[in-house]
Amino acid sequence: MKKILFPFLFAAALQAQTYREVIAAVDNSLALKSARQLEAAARKNYDSVWGTQLPTLDASLSAVHLIDQPTITFYIPNMPPQHAPMGRHDKFIGEIALRYPLFTGFAQTAQVESAKLEAEKAALQVADLRRNLYLKASELYGAVVALDDAIRAQKEAKKALDASYKKARGLNETGMLPDADLYNIEAAFYDIEATVTELESQRTEALERLSYLVHEKIDSCEPLKNGDLPLDEAGLTKAAHAREDIRALARSLDIAQEQVTLAESRYYPTVGVEAALKHMGDNLELNGDGYLNPNQSYVAAEAKWNLFSGLSDRRRVEAARLQALAARTKLADYTDRVLTELRTSFSQLAAMRSKRKSAAAREKAQRKYYDLTKGRFDNQLADADELSRATANLAAAKAQVSTIDARIFILKTKILLQSGLSQFTRVVLPE
Repeated sequence: MKKILFPFLFAAALQAQTYREVIAAVDNSLALKSARQLEAAARKNYDSVWGTQLPTLDASLSAVHLIDQPTITFYIPNMPPQHAPMGRHDKFIGEIALRYPLFTGFAQTAQVESAKLEAEKAALQVADLRRNLYLKASELYGAVVALDDAIRAQKEAKKALDASYKKARGLNETGMLPDADLYNIEAAFYDIEATVTELESQRTEALERLSYLVHEKIDSCEPLKNGDLPLDEAGLTKAAHAREDIRALARSLDIAQEQVTLAESRYYPTVGVEAALKHMGDNLELNGDGYLNPNQSYVAAEAKWNLFSGLSDRRRVEAARLQALAARTKLADYTDRVLTELRTSFSQLAAMRSKRKSAAAREKAQRKYYDLTKGRFDNQLADADELSRATANLAAAKAQVSTIDARIFILKTKILLQSGLSQFTRVVLPE
């Protein structure tokens, strides 16, 4: 028998990661780092737009060389036209101007507020991405733990079958057990090995996906703790209304409202003031050109109001209002969907708990049946096929219980994360 049995290959790790360690490693995710960079860019953009509310100070220096010297022509009756120079060929102008928009029809305020809301939205999107990464990491972690338990159950089945095989081989050598029964047990060994190979492949795939998710090598996962996660359905449902992605959509609605204000600003006049220190001359000293005074400093004010734009302003306002209405409808629809998914998850959890009781009862029954069948086999009252099936069924029952436990854990973390990142952190990652 030793010639046909192959060693079971289990992924070995120097130190298995705990669930909390894996969740903490989510911070290394490249997707999360990219989102943080976008958040930083949004904050910088807000700072930039906010600066438009301040006065601007500009300095300029221009130099012009005229091909023809500026002249003025005097027309005097009964005399030929008289030409007189009015400037030099070279002209230099230096200016330092201070400008400030006094009123822009609320456009500037709307732009600043929109940039602020975009920054807040980006921060909420980072938090929502973290929430989704936590959920995916929990699913993969639970899958690895369930597969570990399934592999362990198959290993125990192999060990139990091996003890029966040794007894069967002794009986076969004395002629008390037909070759067919011995071959049947050997076939069961091969079936267990094939099952383990498939489970190990699934485990490796789950670990690779988990490693990619956290951008860190994960070799193995510690078994999940038996501690229960408290779930208050009413409290979690209330908290879900303020979930990160819902708040991000609310910011999108606020941004759409600011776009309406921005579009309506075209209905108002704009008023600006300007003061400048300005000098000119025929060289860089800017001390005049002998014709015009060198100091041309000024103070000015300007008011502009568009009286007609082909109805484009009105169409722009209507479009902005429709976009705001669409954003409001989308927010309401998305909130309903989130709450529906949360209620569904609670229903699934209740069903899974019921299924867990059934699976535990089945495992207990399969254990008794296996013990009974093994005793009957030892006394030659049951054949090898019946023993093999009893062994396989017991391993399957154990694996089912472990799988359901993992799915219950995943469902609980999913419910917490469906209610918001803060709820998950409060319950799973307390300080």
